[in-house]
Amino acid sequence: MDASMREQDMVFRRALGESLDSIGKSYGVSRERVRQIIVKAGGPTAQDAHRAARSTKSAEGQREREAFAAQYLPIARELASKGTSRRDVIARLKAIDPSIDEVMAGFVLRKARIVFAQDWVDDFMSNRLLVAAVWFLFGLDYQIPADPSLAIKKLDHALISELTEVLARQGVHELERARVLGVIAAAQNFATENPGVSITAARYGVLRKKQVVAWGLESARGTHFWPPTRQAAMARFGGWSETLLRVGLKRSEFGRSKGFLKYTADEYQRAAMDYVAWADRRDATPSVDRYKEWRRLEANEGRERPSGASLRNIFGSWSKAMRAARESADHAGAHALQE
Repeated sequence: MDASMREQDMVFRRALGESLDSIGKSYGVSRERVRQIIVKAGGPTAQDAHRAARSTKSAEGQREREAFAAQYLPIARELASKGTSRRDVIARLKAIDPSIDEVMAGFVLRKARIVFAQDWVDDFMSNRLLVAAVWFLFGLDYQIPADPSLAIKKLDHALISELTEVLARQGVHELERARVLGVIAAAQNFATENPGVSITAARYGVLRKKQVVAWGLESARGTHFWPPTRQAAMARFGGWSETLLRVGLKRSEFGRSKGFLKYTADEYQRAAMDYVAWADRRDATPSVDRYKEWRRLEANEGRERPSGASLRNIFGSWSKAMRAARESADHAGAHALQE
């Protein structure tokens, strides 16, 4: 290659954003020599080259995101519909395809507005711990004395190990940990002897709050503790009645069951869809707290909407309500295109 062709090649490659070092290495010259040649030839400035590099990188990133979306978004949606968290979806995909960039994958999944289960419930709280929490608070409600010897004989070793570890991380004293296990075992025995007993979701919430305060955990905001909230159990099992069924307790006669008390099924569905559309227009996450803001705005316009709690009750969990809203919107959009 003569000097003229080499000069043209350097200018061309620099215009595409390639670094001076990279160009110099291919010709066996220093980066400073490459810079001098490009300047003499009237080639791109450093600013021009940097802009080109960013543009190339952006285009490559966009192609990578599009390829990821085409291949993996359908899988991610299916996993989300089964209650899988975003973090777990990314981990599964990464295990199958190690070349996946986790940051890029997270960005694409967020932009796709897929409603995933809350990560902390999946990562921190097993079904075993959720069920044990109901038994413990049920035992407190009926003031059932702890029975440590019964706990040793009756409780599953895996539960003892897991719950003891969780309580220890929360700073609960070992004697108190033993009491918790004793109450759980005694509560199960009490329910066997008294098959008509139960506990309402509201009562669970009151007792849970008292226990968290008693353990000195109420000031650590943003941290999730055992016993978990009633919403965590309802989200996992599909409602409070379903939670009681999973635990083995009778459905409470005083608990509020699922049902369309004030609004119709269509009105619940419409509220969820309208709220999701409102949040999307603001590029905001359709959270429970933001729903309260939207509901107030709707009331100011003369439109009464169901509460967030009732939506969660009807659909089984907040994430299920938001997922149903998106699926309905997608279906409506597809139907409109066909027409």
